[in-house]
Amino acid sequence: MIIEYWDKEKIKILTENEKEDWFDVYDYNLEMDRGYNINKMSLEEVSNLRQIIKKDYLDYLESLVNDKSFINYTILYNSGKIVSQCRMIVRDNQIYIAGLETHRDYRQLGFGKKVLLETIAYIFEQGFNSIHSVIRKWNESSLKTHKSVGFNITENKGENYLLSLGNIKLLVKQIIEEFVDTKLTKIQLLSEKIVLLDTQYNFYIEFNNQKYVAKLHSNNKAILTKLLKNIKDNTLNKSNFYFESKKYGYSHKYHLYGKEYWLWIEKYI
Repeated sequence: MIIEYWDKEKIKILTENEKEDWFDVYDYNLEMDRGYNINKMSLEEVSNLRQIIKKDYLDYLESLVNDKSFINYTILYNSGKIVSQCRMIVRDNQIYIAGLETHRDYRQLGFGKKVLLETIAYIFEQGFNSIHSVIRKWNESSLKTHKSVGFNITENKGENYLLSLGNIKLLVKQIIEEFVDTKLTKIQLLSEKIVLLDTQYNFYIEFNNQKYVAKLHSNNKAILTKLLKNIKDNTLNKSNFYFESKKYGYSHKYHLYGKEYWLWIEKYI
């Protein structure tokens, strides 16, 4: 699999084949999406309608070079074919993921999740604190994919849900600095594991010229999500936590306990 990022400069020089492959990913039940019943239309009417829809999509793709809200497309190739894609946009100074789609012949194979994870990593590498996505309530497949990588519903917007994802590294950095009372000089996410409600993040961190490993773990994802939101919103109530700092020989361990979650930090040897 190969990942490409199509920014405005790339879109300017796309080949006709690349444009066709891009459109082919979206080309599924587009007539129905626009409210047409093709069963009541002649073959010529259906053909003309499809040409109109295709032109609309390709015109939109080309218009992105002048769209101030557009950042880029994440394009996932498998065996030389585009199998999944989504775009990044800016709206009200917030980053949104939109247009997530997997080719009809390649669904249920993990490609949508792969392109979403690549896009998330790209956005957080640019230093953004959070990502949002607006999804139709009936789009259970997209909702499931977003939730599988950590997104949570944060707002009910009529026919849509607003889903959001925080930068776990920045949020955990704030937790540690709050309780250890020092600034981290480095934090690196080593791994993450989300199975049903059980959530676990493992980090490598440095502070006070020392190296540590840290683990944030919860068996209640909703509780952990609320904790991270409180940290981000600066509404953390320290009285709700039990915190201890102990030295064990040459090792220094920190433990932070709350309701159904804990943060464990130990000297890296």
